[in-house]
Amino acid sequence: MGKNELTAKELIDKVMEFGADVAGLADVEVLKKSPSNRIYKKLGDWDGVGSTAVGNNEGDESLDIDSEETIKWPEDAKTILVIAIRHPRSEPILDWWQRDAQPGGTAGNLLLIQTFNRLEKWLKEEKGISPTKIPYVVEDGGIFLKDACACAGVGIVGKNNMVITREFGPRVRLRALSLPVKLESTGPLDWDPCEGCAMPCRTACPKLTFDEKIYSAEKLDVYPLPGRTGVYNREICNKQMIIDREENSEKLMVEVDGKQVETTRIHYCRECEFACPVGKGK
Repeated sequence: MGKNELTAKELIDKVMEFGADVAGLADVEVLKKSPSNRIYKKLGDWDGVGSTAVGNNEGDESLDIDSEETIKWPEDAKTILVIAIRHPRSEPILDWWQRDAQPGGTAGNLLLIQTFNRLEKWLKEEKGISPTKIPYVVEDGGIFLKDACACAGVGIVGKNNMVITREFGPRVRLRALSLPVKLESTGPLDWDPCEGCAMPCRTACPKLTFDEKIYSAEKLDVYPLPGRTGVYNREICNKQMIIDREENSEKLMVEVDGKQVETTRIHYCRECEFACPVGKGK
């Protein structure tokens, strides 16, 4: 195999060696036609927790979501690599948000970053390939990670509106990067654990996020809908995240580079994750 040759299996094996628990590859051209890409603009402006407020984007073309394409794809992007690391209930620290005091914001995100840093070094040195890391926020150049996971076979988008993996259910954290080479896709999966499920995820939500159908296939011209059947209300879910930010958090001092830094540690709700029976105990 020449220096610039790379196979899908070799890449998946290597990123698993570097720290991923699940990994998959998606074709960029297929991903551009995914449900989230098709309906994003039809859902209206969004400035919920974890997003870039649309009203703050003026004057910055890199954050322009009114362009012909929703996603600002890297010019050379041909394949998307998506990875997941497990996030069991026994390790809540992985998702404790600590701005300015925790590299990557959370310990889980730091693990994802470190995994991709190792892979990037290997790709450049051994294959002569320069990947592009994908940020989380769509308005900052991110992609729809759930759709990418479904296209790549990392998991399926469940009735809890989350990615459900065979191995760990929805209790995972995700990240993606793009590659300038076309590799064989590893998905989607011919598997659906939500069929016939009693959907404990929906009744576990403290804010009743799934209690009302708010989207229709006719209006959005796409299927499946958010929450699979159009019942996922992101505004209600966001209210719980705001409550978590304001009430389910703690002020503390932590050491960063030898200095004491004041931070706020936020514990976000994960009840729909914990209620899902898939992958429990792993």
